[in-house]
Amino acid sequence: MNESKVGILLISPDFLASDFINHNEIPKLLANVQEEGGKIVPIIVRHSRFPRIKNLSRFKATNSPSNPIAGLSESDQDKIFVRVAELIWDLMENE
Repeated sequence: MNESKVGILLISPDFLASDFINHNEIPKLLANVQEEGGKIVPIIVRHSRFPRIKNLSRFKATNSPSNPIAGLSESDQDKIFVRVAELIWDLMENE
């Protein structure tokens, strides 16, 4: 976590409610963004309060919070995962 350049966040109510995530992982990722120029890529898996959580919702989610992956067709899910893979590829090429 301390050296990660990209944080992929699978956003769900359980993820957002996790004490471990909130107290250990998110602070490290946010520090990495601030200090090292890391990137955070939220992927909305299920409906959640993500839009109201300011320290995370400032990062553009790969898919709209109103269209979580859990409610999409397999084809639309694939489109999102391809978009994430391309984003990561682009970020790694620019390193």
